[in-house]
Amino acid sequence: MYQSVTSSAATVDAIGRDMKGRVVLLDWKSSNAVYQDMLIQLAAYALLLEECASDWTPKGFHLLRVAKESADFAHHFFGELEDAKRSFVLMRELYAWISGLRKRAA
Repeated sequence: MYQSVTSSAATVDAIGRDMKGRVVLLDWKSSNAVYQDMLIQLAAYALLLEECASDWTPKGFHLLRVAKESADFAHHFFGELEDAKRSFVLMRELYAWISGLRKRAA
């Protein structure tokens, strides 16, 4: 099953169901490694999905990384990303504070 969820700031690559029928997020990355910001982005997608469709809370995250210079690829599965969700929320809050300070300093 595939469904697109888009906001003004994000587009989820794919939403699916695993063999047990649980909702999972799928994301493709062109990169030579997996970085923490990729996990934070997946967590942000999960927060978006939870807000837009609470009955579609993801129960897992699949990341397919394809190397930039070759056809090498790797699949990564994350059962939960609660620390990445918290990181995203804190970074978003920090961004708002910094924006306010920037306006005040101008």
